[in-house]
Amino acid sequence: MEQARVRSEIADQKRNVVVKTVLKRRHEGKQILNSKVICEEVKATYDIEVAEKLVRNVMKSDLNLSFVKSKKLSLNANSDRALVLRQQYALKMFDLLGEGKRIINLDETWINETSFVRRTWAEKNGEGNVLLNAVVSRLAMITAIDTEGNVWFSLTQVNTNSSIIALFLEHLSKKLDREMPGWQDDTVLLWDNAKYHTSKDTRNVLKKLGINAIYSGPYSYSAAPAELLFSGMKMNPQNPKTPH
Repeated sequence: MEQARVRSEIADQKRNVVVKTVLKRRHEGKQILNSKVICEEVKATYDIEVAEKLVRNVMKSDLNLSFVKSKKLSLNANSDRALVLRQQYALKMFDLLGEGKRIINLDETWINETSFVRRTWAEKNGEGNVLLNAVVSRLAMITAIDTEGNVWFSLTQVNTNSSIIALFLEHLSKKLDREMPGWQDDTVLLWDNAKYHTSKDTRNVLKKLGINAIYSGPYSYSAAPAELLFSGMKMNPQNPKTPH
C-alpha cells in the first residue's frame, strides 16, 4: 500500500511539473515544437525526468492541446511595430466608418492559371490530380471594391507599377465623376504599402485627382476586402469549360 501511494505521488508530481512547464512556455510566448523540449526543461528546472509519452498525454488530456500543423509567418508579422500599426489602422478605420465615409479598397493580384484548386477529394492513398491550365501571358488584375459593394476591375499583361496605378486611378476617377459628382468629399481610398502605392508619382496623382488615401497596417490581409474577393474568386475555376 505504501509503495502504491508513493508511486501515485511521484506520478502526480511529474504531471504537475509538466503542466507548470507547458503553461509557463505558453505564457512567455515560446513555441512547443515537440514533447522533448518539455522533458528537457522539466529536467533543467526541477531535476525530474519525465517521459515524452507522459508529456504528450498531459498536453492533450489535461491542457486540451493538439499537435497542429504550423503556419509560416513573416518574422516581422507580430513585431511590436506591426502590432501597433495594425491597431492604429483599425482605430482609423472605425473613425472613418463611424463618420459615414465610403471606403474604396484597391489591390492587385496575378492570374497565371484558370484553376487555383490545391486540394480535392480522392480515393484514400490515391492522387488528386488537377489539370494544369496555364494563362500565357499571365494577367495582372487591379481591383477596387467599396463599402457599398461596387467593384471595378482592370486586366493588363504588364507588371503593375506607378504608371499603371495612375492610369487605373484616372479611369476610376472619371467614371465616378460621371456617376457621383463630388464623390471625393466622402470617399477614402484604402490600400497597402506596396512601393507603387507610396511612390512620389502616385502621391502626386492622388493630389491631382483630389483623392484621400490611407494605408493599411502591415500584414492586414484579412481586413482587406479586395484580398477576400481574390480568395473567393480563386476557389473556383476561372474558365467555365475547365474540367472539374
